Amino acid sequence: DFEPITNMTVNPNVVAVSAKSPWKTLKELIEYAKANPDKLNYTAFGASVAILAWLTRETGARMTYVPYKGSPDALPALMNNTIQLMYLAIGNPTIVNDVNTGRLKGIAVPGDTRNPLMPGVPSFAEAGLPPFATKSWLGIMMPAGAPRDAINRLSAELAAIVNQPDFRDRNVTPFGFDAVGSTPEQFARFIVEDRKSGEILARLAG
Repeated sequence: DFEPITNMTVNPNVVAVSAKSPWKTLKELIEYAKANPDKLNYTAFGASVAILAWLTRETGARMTYVPYKGSPDALPALMNNTIQLMYLAIGNPTIVNDVNTGRLKGIAVPGDTRNPLMPGVPSFAEAGLPPFATKSWLGIMMPAGAPRDAINRLSAELAAIVNQPDFRDRNVTPFGFDAVGSTPEQFARFIVEDRKSGEILARLAG
């Protein structure tokens, strides 16, 4: 039903725990959760629920999922240690600052490299996990059958805007997003691969 125009940004994620918790690493938390089944509470939203389901299956940790309406409701519970674990998009307001100032502990980021906004947080690979690098993304679409010249022009204009240094440095990077600005063809290929990753994740998560 839609024509891909451009993938504007991707938004990496972080596994965060309360600053009041005793765990300094993901390995320590997993060992506790294995030794104390269902004693730890966690929450996540959307596809992130599947990410943590995959994490628990991958490691053998057993934790209790507690549903919340969204991050604004769940973050106070994480801060006061009512829930012990969240999987958060780095682009959520204040998250980068909360982790870097110690108000939250970031214990892992997906993938095989650290995120430059949170240089002190180890990657999944460093934590001994498969570097399953899932990212949220924000893309622009038009209705199917839109004129090709309109698609190409809009894609080029939007890609130029999101990668314009002043715009990127003011409106993209500080909020945890990575600028992309892909062509329609690149975005179409990305969507295909992203769907494959989603299918893999769904199977891993059970």
